[in-house]
Amino acid sequence: MRRILLAVLMVSSAVPAAAQTDIIVMRKTMDNVVFKSGEGAYVPKPGHWVVGDPVVNPGCSASQPTQATVTCQDDAGNPLPTNRCTAPKPDGLGTTPNYASCSYRYVPGAWAPWDSACSETARRTRTVTCTRSDGATAAPSQCHDAAPPASETSSILTGCSYVAHTGEWGAWSSTCSTTAVHSRDVTCLRTDGKTVEASLCPQPLPATSENASVLTSCSYAAAYSSVYSECRAGSQSAPIVSCTRSDGEQVDNALCAQQTTTKSCIVPGTWSTGAWSASSSTCSSTAKQTRTVTCTAEGETVADSRCAAKKPDAEQTISDYTSCTYTPTYSSTFSACVNGSQSAPITSCRRSDATATVVDNSLCGADKQVKTQFCQAFACGTFTSNAYVPGTLVTLASNVNTSADAAVKCQAYAASVKQPGACVLETNNQRYVYFVPNANASNLVVKSYYDQSVSFCK
Repeated sequence: MRRILLAVLMVSSAVPAAAQTDIIVMRKTMDNVVFKSGEGAYVPKPGHWVVGDPVVNPGCSASQPTQATVTCQDDAGNPLPTNRCTAPKPDGLGTTPNYASCSYRYVPGAWAPWDSACSETARRTRTVTCTRSDGATAAPSQCHDAAPPASETSSILTGCSYVAHTGEWGAWSSTCSTTAVHSRDVTCLRTDGKTVEASLCPQPLPATSENASVLTSCSYAAAYSSVYSECRAGSQSAPIVSCTRSDGEQVDNALCAQQTTTKSCIVPGTWSTGAWSASSSTCSSTAKQTRTVTCTAEGETVADSRCAAKKPDAEQTISDYTSCTYTPTYSSTFSACVNGSQSAPITSCRRSDATATVVDNSLCGADKQVKTQFCQAFACGTFTSNAYVPGTLVTLASNVNTSADAAVKCQAYAASVKQPGACVLETNNQRYVYFVPNANASNLVVKSYYDQSVSFCK
């Protein structure tokens, strides 16, 4: 082809112009293999690489290797020499899923533990998956072999324990006997609740029967003494002397419910008296008092006919002077006046009862045995201080305190004698006269005088 092109080119350059039309036509028919260069010369056109259909290698994989043929072709699809393709040549290699030669089978997983270590129907499970030969999980429809079981049941007793189970005791052969018998069922139970042979349980097993004294339905009859106690509360009793059980055996007296037997009787009554009431008068020699008088027996009031003794009085008369007052009478003759006081003795004492009874003088009280009254031993006079000279003490009487200690001392003296009198105190060119107006006064009257006069009683 290359030689033909060169020949064509050479011919075209040597052919006259009139004959070049045919050469141009020929060149146009060969545009798929030549092209005009930039200088106007015609050269071969480059080809391109064409990758054919890939060929899949046998196997079973989601990325199975493939190999395709690579050829250099022109635009019309005609093959060209490889040197006509100037681009890098593709390697033609690739991958594609290829499951055509895969196989499928069920693969079981590991067994899970048994759901019970003590059961005749223990169950365990495992996973069963449809697996492709490349190890991938496939849909169950792809597996055509028989699937292994995903669960199984078996008798697993390795974790069992055994315990003796006792039933309820049956009824006693007798409920009034010292040799009564009753029984019960004793079985060996496995952990799963199944009854198994007794030898599997720890030995010895509990007893299936027992003997005992059962007296729950027995009755007891008592015998009593013929001697009864004293009658109290309308009854008297006799104690138990023996007790016999319904099986004929004599037993302890305490087993008989009634330890004594009683019969009715009449208890004699006794008189009971209450406290005397308050007096009808508290200043009288004939005051009245009352009280309750009842016939009682065993702490309860009964008819008077039950009391055989004479009934005590329910009323009495007494002398009651608790609220009386006493009035004294004194002699009309008084003693001589001493220190402004004179006295007369008591002559009689009368009580404040209805008859004004004359009683012993001592009942009028110790403070009323003598009557005292005030009396004057000296005449009253007038003290005039017109001629008063400061510093001069004027003597009023022998009982006058003229010391200049303090007015308080002077007052205290006049108060202590409790009789009319005075004391004089000179101070600050004035004369103060303190005197007691009467024998019962507790406060002193104080007067201050200067060139004045005051009347007083010594």
